[in-house]
Amino acid sequence: MEHLHYLHKASEEPSEDCIVLLHGYGSSEEDLFGFARYLPKHLTVFSLRAPYSTGFSGFAWYAITFEADGTKWNDIKQAEDSVKRIKTEIDLLRNKYNLTGKVHLLGFSQGCILSLALGYHYPYSFNSIIGLSGYLNEEILPSEIKSLPNTYFYLSHGTEDQVIPVEWSQHSAEKMKRQGLNVDYHNYPTGHQVHPDNFRDFLSFINSHS
Repeated sequence: MEHLHYLHKASEEPSEDCIVLLHGYGSSEEDLFGFARYLPKHLTVFSLRAPYSTGFSGFAWYAITFEADGTKWNDIKQAEDSVKRIKTEIDLLRNKYNLTGKVHLLGFSQGCILSLALGYHYPYSFNSIIGLSGYLNEEILPSEIKSLPNTYFYLSHGTEDQVIPVEWSQHSAEKMKRQGLNVDYHNYPTGHQVHPDNFRDFLSFINSHS
């Protein structure tokens, strides 16, 4: 299995904590890496590139196919493989850079979907997960959830999102709260993107949990 390509920003203060950024469908590791300079200075930042090419310098964690009738099909096998590959890569990077402290995840869209799945598959691995413009995809969660994540979650969505309906995100947050998880959920008046107020709020969340 090939290693995932990544961008890296070393912490500016002594620390063994890190944050891992997972981009959305058709994007690349460069997209969310623009957040790096605004994140807490004690965090080492890794921005991973998804393994599947979408063409035009874009990448995906799993393929998405649209049928003639407009229905959407997700390649669940690729998604499950990506969950495992991301966790393996995080473990390798932590070992390589001697980072034995807290681990945070920040994912947008498809990266958000996989971030939430990672939280369920590896319930004691992440201190916080910031999920932007995504949802909890039941198809890639563990078939039997024996232990719920011991994690702080920040979920947000744009009320005008035309890519992933805001209702999907709301339903996910409600379900996670019913399960007893610690979920901080926000809506913003925007489409499938990060609203400036959202950026400010999730930075505040990261600062309070890192």
